[in-house]
Amino acid sequence: MRTPLGSIMLAAVVGCGAPPAAPQACPEPAPPLVTQPTASAEPPAPETSVAPPAPQTPMATTRAAKHDPFPGWIVAGSIPDKYDVLKDRDVSHVGATSAKLEAVGDPGKGFVTLMQMVEANEYLGKRVRFSAFVRTSGADGWAGLWLRIDRRGGTKGPFDNMQNRPIAGTTKWKQYDVVLDVPSDAVTVNFGILFSGRGQAWFDGASLKTVAKTQATTGVGGGAANATPTNLSLED
Repeated sequence: MRTPLGSIMLAAVVGCGAPPAAPQACPEPAPPLVTQPTASAEPPAPETSVAPPAPQTPMATTRAAKHDPFPGWIVAGSIPDKYDVLKDRDVSHVGATSAKLEAVGDPGKGFVTLMQMVEANEYLGKRVRFSAFVRTSGADGWAGLWLRIDRRGGTKGPFDNMQNRPIAGTTKWKQYDVVLDVPSDAVTVNFGILFSGRGQAWFDGASLKTVAKTQATTGVGGGAANATPTNLSLED
């Protein structure tokens, strides 16, 4: 029996063949396959570059301090190894030489002194004046003459170091004085110049003399003592 052409065309359009007695639902198409994207491997961490070595800071080449001999005088202080104490034959005020004090590098807050200690016997009960000429250049700390009387038994005696009238900056030669009374129980009279900070200080023409009681005092109550003041001209 021949199938009519119209039935064939209807089956092609519907896609389910000839309709049965009871209508059948066309099967639902399967859901599309969802492919999960494959996680790509994380790229390797970039290599840490090695930092170039830090430039080497040249080590400080601070030389050792030099101390020229000044007979009768003592180089002392809190940090004498941070200062040159030299005999200067190019800069002087009295005679041919002076004492030059100069920091080696950065001395910090310490100080150096060029000093003498003399026995007090000659000065007991008297008023004494220590004088000297001082000049400075670029002193960012201070310089000053000082005088101290040490008493028997370690008792503190009169003292003045010019801290209340310091010599600083750049100054010309000038004579400075410190004046104190020597108690009857004094043991030694100590005097000199101190210098603290950077820059330079020169010291020349020192003298220690008794003076009249009419001259006002200026102050407040390491080595063997000299019998008398020695080499005050700083020429030896």
